[in-house]
Amino acid sequence: MMEWVRNNPEVPEGAWCKDFGTFKLVVHEAMPSTFLEKHQPCFGTVI
Repeated sequence: MMEWVRNNPEVPEGAWCKDFGTFKLVVHEAMPSTFLEKHQPCFGTVI
């Protein structure tokens, strides 16, 4: 995740989710809001 963040990725506005394989990060309004386990479904735009 840190490498991905260092690359300054473009992300959509609003709620989005990024799957890192072992976990998923859910962001709402530019603030991380939830970490999900790999088997849990994402919500928001999946990037």
